[in-house]
Amino acid sequence: MMKLNCKDINPQIACTFEATGETAKEVAEKMMEHVKMEHADDLVKMNMSDEQMMAMLEGKAHG
Repeated sequence: MMKLNCKDINPQIACTFEATGETAKEVAEKMMEHVKMEHADDLVKMNMSDEQMMAMLEGKAHG
C-alpha cells in the first residue's frame, strides 16, 4: 500500500488528507483530485502543468 498526504507536499499546510492506493499513480490521481478541490489557490501558485504535478506526486508517494 502506498500513501501520500498533504504534509508530504507542503509541511506548513494544516490539511490532514491522505491518499492511499496500490500504486504511486493511483495515489497521485487521488491526491491530484483532492488538491484541485481543496487547494486550488495553492495549485495555481505552484505554476505546474497537470503532467508535471502528477510526476511530482508520483515521486513523493511512499509505502
